[in-house]
Amino acid sequence: MPRDNPLTYLSTVAVLEFVSFNKRKQLYAKCPAIRKIEEKIPYHLESVGFFIHFPNHFVVKFLSFRISFFESNGSMMSMTNLSTGKTIDRIIQVPLEDAAEKFALYNLSRKGTHIKRLDMGPGPAFIVNCVPIAIKNLTVRKASKSSWFPTVSPIENVKTDGAIREDTLKMAKHVTVLNPGPHAIGINTEVISEWNCDSINIDVPMSKEEVADYCIRVLKRTERPIGSLLSASLRYSTYNAWYIPEMTSSLVERLFDLLQSRMNARKTVLNEK
Repeated sequence: MPRDNPLTYLSTVAVLEFVSFNKRKQLYAKCPAIRKIEEKIPYHLESVGFFIHFPNHFVVKFLSFRISFFESNGSMMSMTNLSTGKTIDRIIQVPLEDAAEKFALYNLSRKGTHIKRLDMGPGPAFIVNCVPIAIKNLTVRKASKSSWFPTVSPIENVKTDGAIREDTLKMAKHVTVLNPGPHAIGINTEVISEWNCDSINIDVPMSKEEVADYCIRVLKRTERPIGSLLSASLRYSTYNAWYIPEMTSSLVERLFDLLQSRMNARKTVLNEK
């Protein structure tokens, strides 16, 4: 579409930017005149998913549109419209990870892209090559160093099943550490004490010793977060599999009193949380 009519061009850009992923792809296929414009306009996506089911199976999901890259007598790409159930399979001539990377970055690596909800499994390494984008809500399972998109601003809500050193977690407004399994015990207090979140919710039961250790580490920070809230269920020492021998329950109780005075903090216990 030529730019000799600025009003028409700007109107087209403004409308396309907020059209759904499926509709934009349909317009791209049917209207050659808008293709060059469409390729430069960022997306505003409601829901995106990235998953690796096994080493040679990559899945990218855009709301009701799923794209799979897998091995089946050669490299294959499968596109499924989840609303209609219609699937199209294609043989591709490039390695699976290269194909998945080109597809994902072609669509997401656009300045100004916004994602309302992003769900991730173990992240493919290529996502770090994406331009910084805006993400509001992020869920990461089996988190690793390659599970994080570059972002233009702190994420509002992050859920992950692992407390690891990662700037996305450190700078997020609200973080929930999910329970990775029924027998999970303990949390890395050294890592979570470095986060600057408004609130941290720990689904894994914490011992009083762990809570105290977290508080001490936060106390030692020169720029500790003001008003940050840590919420977790308490695990009592008699069932504690990760225990600091030097601390007894009575010492921990006295330590809480000391921390309250030194950190301008307040301990609140409600329904054992």
